[in-house]
Parts: sequence; C-alpha cells; structure tokens
Amino acid sequence: FRRCKEANVKGIFGYPSSVEEVAKKYRISLERANWIIVRYGSLENFVNFYKQRKNEIKDDVIKESLRTLFDLDF
Repeated sequence: FRRCKEANVKGIFGYPSSVEEVAKKYRISLERANWIIVRYGSLENFVNFYKQRKNEIKDDVIKESLRTLFDLDF
C-alpha cells in the first residue's frame, strides 16, 4: 500500500507524502500541490520558473492566484 502511495498511483492509495506535506505547509489543495510537483518536480522549481517567467504568463487569474498562494516576489 505504501509503495503504491509513494509511487503516485493515486486512487484509493491517495497522494504521496511529499504532495501532502506541500499541500499542508502552503495550505493549498492536494490537487494543486500534486500538479505543481508533477509538472515542475518540486515547489522550488515552480517558484524559480515563476520568478523567471512571470511576465510571460498571460492568464491574470493564474497570476493572481500564484501571488496570493505564495509570496513569490520576496
């Protein structure tokens, strides 16, 4: 059970503990935390990507939600 959970099988196994830790620490949904980790590898990579390319992001809703979820400008 634990190996399936940590392998990000999802379903009845849930999310890996790394996703749960990020979601809890930053008070975001498990789905959003999983999306960040799957897409960017880690929260640090996500923050670095955002800092480097924040002017290229066109969707204002996404930009605003990123700014309110994480204090990325400091």
